[in-house]
Amino acid sequence: MIKSKLSLSLILTLTLALVVSLATLTSAAITTGVSGTVKNIDTGAAIAGAIISDGTRTVTSDTAGNYVLSEAAGNYTLNISASGFLKTQQICTVTSGAVKTVNWSLTKSYGTQTPPAYAQNMKYTIFAFNDLGMHCDQNDYSYFSVLPPFNTLHVQVLARPDLKTSGLTVSYNFPKKTNSTLNTNFWQYAPKYGWNIAANMGITGTPLSGPMKLDARGLGFVAEGIPITPYDDDGTWNPYGAADITVKDSNGAVVQTASVVAPVSTEMNCQNCHGTTNPQLDILQKHDSLNGTTLVADQAKGVLHQCSECHADNALGAPGKTGVESLSLAMHNFHKDKMTTTAAAANTTPTCYNCHPGTNTQCLRGIMEKAGKTCIDCHGDM
Repeated sequence: MIKSKLSLSLILTLTLALVVSLATLTSAAITTGVSGTVKNIDTGAAIAGAIISDGTRTVTSDTAGNYVLSEAAGNYTLNISASGFLKTQQICTVTSGAVKTVNWSLTKSYGTQTPPAYAQNMKYTIFAFNDLGMHCDQNDYSYFSVLPPFNTLHVQVLARPDLKTSGLTVSYNFPKKTNSTLNTNFWQYAPKYGWNIAANMGITGTPLSGPMKLDARGLGFVAEGIPITPYDDDGTWNPYGAADITVKDSNGAVVQTASVVAPVSTEMNCQNCHGTTNPQLDILQKHDSLNGTTLVADQAKGVLHQCSECHADNALGAPGKTGVESLSLAMHNFHKDKMTTTAAAANTTPTCYNCHPGTNTQCLRGIMEKAGKTCIDCHGDM
């Protein structure tokens, strides 16, 4: 009996070792394909038994959350599912002779959501949101304009069970941001860019506070082009300033309120490559040298230019000039090989923070950052 048990134990041990060896050999044998790890986004724990598929081939993650999927060179849409987690997908490009790393951070399924009692008794519910993860503007407009102070808020009001717009007025205000002129020289130079607007008025005619307009589809309310800055009135750096939303009925009675963040930053970090003495002038000088423009001479004469005069810009609805790259394309194409030009640029992580609102603003944040994703994972490299 003892001998029988020992034999069975030996067989099980050898079988387990063979399985592990085969898994190792399978992983090592793949020279072209995809591999990665599947984790719980909240805890970081490995997820075993997750199913990864390209629509034709399917593999399952092991106890450590690892998987290997053999693929030919090409573009693939990978789908993943795991018990108790939301399904998702990623697009990847596999190169011949290389194994592409595609990691996953899965969110637990929401299940049945039961609102708390106080919420169930609300007649009105507000859905308020900003249109972008981050708006950019500048501290100084005396040399050129990339983007003016500009932020947009949307509000939808649910009068259970339907969206409601009639008989309601919706207004917004920023309690800590009531006077943008305290922290930017934009309105001093706005006329030179063709914007003849009063102080604290946005280029669309939208003020820092006031009533919201019915949106184009008639489904909610909008305030487009609010000229806030990342500074509060007392000078505090606050790129995530909050607006108070107030909804009133036809009798002027307040029926619901909410608070919503309007993100904005001036942290574009041009000084990392263009120097700290006068980065704006250095930018104009280099643009003139490389493109034959006369921006420095124009600025000295008081003639200022918007980038969107030549470069198309979706943010401003500017068409640009025929044959000239859009602003986004021009910026990325020119700077794509400049991220290690200076020590300051090379030491900035991720490299996107050399131009996009960076280490103070933390433009890369939220669910993407938590999942370990950077800009290039979705948008590609520059």
